[in-house]
Amino acid sequence: ALQAAWPQNSNTPNIATTTILSVSSNNLQYGSPLTLTATVSSGTGAVSFFDGRLLLGTATLNSGVATLIPVFNHWVPSLQPGANSITAAYDGNTGFDPSTSEVTTVNVAVAPTTTTFATSSTTPAFGSSVTFTVRVAANNGSPMLGQGFARYWNYGQSIGGSFVGDRPY
Repeated sequence: ALQAAWPQNSNTPNIATTTILSVSSNNLQYGSPLTLTATVSSGTGAVSFFDGRLLLGTATLNSGVATLIPVFNHWVPSLQPGANSITAAYDGNTGFDPSTSEVTTVNVAVAPTTTTFATSSTTPAFGSSVTFTVRVAANNGSPMLGQGFARYWNYGQSIGGSFVGDRPY
């Protein structure tokens, strides 16, 4: 018996896809919750979310939808104060072309803060040591701490300073 081997058509085109990005808010304060949602027309796999060229994270498609909640953190890529150009990119998969959403701008405002100052002594003896404690906390319910440099002044003259925040220095 003869069997004929029919060549398979390896030139079958992939199915074109579209990716639509939605955001829970286009304007928010730093540290406020934000949800990024990508809806992909066809396919399986993953969607990567970007701020410009900075990867914010990747999420798996579930029934055509992938969701990411970016972390506001100084240690991992995250949205920073200012205008952020967000896109969602479907990576494609066997039989499905990759696609990228239109750019969506998310404006992140600096969170209002409260600064507290404490001293180990309000009436230190001349030449003795005094410890200053400064804490900067966000007023918007965010667990994020402010960070920066605190300078201490005595009658217009700088007497020292220290770093403030959640970064070890």
